[in-house]
Amino acid sequence: MPAGKEPRAYHRKHRRRDCPCVNNAFQSYDVGLAVYKMFDEVIDNQEIFDYDTGTVNAQSSLDLTVGLPDCKYQIDLFCGPVLMSLNGTRYGDRKLDSEVVGNTVLSEGFLR
Repeated sequence: MPAGKEPRAYHRKHRRRDCPCVNNAFQSYDVGLAVYKMFDEVIDNQEIFDYDTGTVNAQSSLDLTVGLPDCKYQIDLFCGPVLMSLNGTRYGDRKLDSEVVGNTVLSEGFLR
């Protein structure tokens, strides 16, 4: 388990999202699924909420699971390492899929 991965136990009681990753290629890939809480519409202000990473072997599949916050969030499926912050950096060509879910952003007064 990567350093800083302690949120996993919290999410056993809360909403979660499973993502099957299918690899039809003849080589393995490091992949990940990350959820970022949205405080506004500025990507740099998003905060990591949960993530799961692993290696999907050639001609195989891997299930990734993340917990979901009770606010608007962005969820990214990507190759390579997780970005712990989106402040000034993006997944770019490493992003395989992305989705924004919900319509309630967190207010400034909400404790992160």
